[in-house]
Amino acid sequence: MNETLKLLAKRARERLKTAGEISQKPQKQAYLSAGTTYMVVANMKQIEDDPMFAKVKKVLEREKEEIILNPIAYVIDKKLISTLSRQEREKYILKTTKRFNEIKRYIIKNNLLA
Repeated sequence: MNETLKLLAKRARERLKTAGEISQKPQKQAYLSAGTTYMVVANMKQIEDDPMFAKVKKVLEREKEEIILNPIAYVIDKKLISTLSRQEREKYILKTTKRFNEIKRYIIKNNLLA
């Protein structure tokens, strides 16, 4: 019983770590534990639901009119990044860049620019 609880807690922490990642399709994961099947259905989060979606779209629309050298600078949270350590800052920028590129591909693929 105690081992089962530890296993479930570990899996919950792993889900929390990946909660900020974007997926275009709903994800389903099944876990078997102590003879009972636990079904965990991930958030059915779409790219359009991402808070960064509107910012990325705005940057892409601005790129039509002017050259933007650092588009990531337009979407990062400047207050948050100023409080982070160097390692945390690098990690934040890499994750933000990944999200930016995923959203950009989605917008271009689905022709969502005005």
